[in-house]
Amino acid sequence: MLEDGKAIPFAWRFTVAVRDQPGSSSAAVMGVAKNPSATGSAPAENYQSFHSRPELRPPDVTVSTQDRTATGDVLLAPYAGVGQYGPMILGSHGELIWFKALGPPGTRAGNLRVQQYEGKQVLTWWQDPLIADGSRTAGDVIANSAYQTIAVVRAGNGYQPDLHEFQITPRAPP
Repeated sequence: MLEDGKAIPFAWRFTVAVRDQPGSSSAAVMGVAKNPSATGSAPAENYQSFHSRPELRPPDVTVSTQDRTATGDVLLAPYAGVGQYGPMILGSHGELIWFKALGPPGTRAGNLRVQQYEGKQVLTWWQDPLIADGSRTAGDVIANSAYQTIAVVRAGNGYQPDLHEFQITPRAPP
């Protein structure tokens, strides 16, 4: 940069992304709040447990809102804080309907949503790593109404799928 014909030193920097720290309780999870009243313990220790499935430890969440115009289930995929990570469905009052614990530890999911696939409603989510078919890269999962994985979609040519958007289109492959 020149000012009055003299070189003025300057520097600048920017951040394109910050490294995610799976398991860090400092990460924000939109729409999910730890529920300290559920067990009476400190928020850092809250996760749900079940006598029928003791291996499951989904995070304890509270559904709260000022404007309850939306009804129906809440779909989310927390991957920060206490408990296991994985896609989960909550009822409109926060009760757990379905949870898929992911492994190995540190495996994350995102963008849980309902879509149409081959004329039927399915659940889809992004997962990293997605260990299937000899691969450990990120991918998108398609699950049927019984919550069984029916397809795995990966990006090609060394690319990774975007965790924010996986959209099934009606277009058939060539």
